[in-house]
Amino acid sequence: MLSYWDVLAVALVGPLFFVNPMRFRNVYRALAAYALCGVAIGAAYVLVTRPAGDWIAGVLG
Repeated sequence: MLSYWDVLAVALVGPLFFVNPMRFRNVYRALAAYALCGVAIGAAYVLVTRPAGDWIAGVLG
């Protein structure tokens, strides 16, 4: 079973590829976009990897 450290890493690093801070008028909006994108990426990562990890563990025994 995976720990949640990988989810934290993906949620913190993932938005770097999707959020352009120069697009926002101030730093607060850029940080809010970064946080929302991180939450969305982390949730998607958990929804994909946890069932797949359980399935792989069941197949491999």
